[in-house]
Amino acid sequence: MGLGAWLAAITDRKQYQVEEKRQRRGIREKPAAREEEIYELFDEYNLGRTTVTPLVDQLVQNFDMWVKVRFFSTRINLPICITTRAGH
Repeated sequence: MGLGAWLAAITDRKQYQVEEKRQRRGIREKPAAREEEIYELFDEYNLGRTTVTPLVDQLVQNFDMWVKVRFFSTRINLPICITTRAGH
């Protein structure tokens, strides 16, 4: 059972790494399209463009956070070992 959990964790980590590279490449190659996807994501929660614009503006300036929001929008769960900060 321990080996199965370890293998699952390794697989999850590899999936995260591959997806992170894909998301980063997608943002670099098509930033306007990826920005529009953020608006679409929040539109699902009935948050209009004017409400979300300040958030989008901040995300565009913070590339790493933009990548995290992209993960959220694709519904991919970040592995706990990657999302947990030491001491928190």
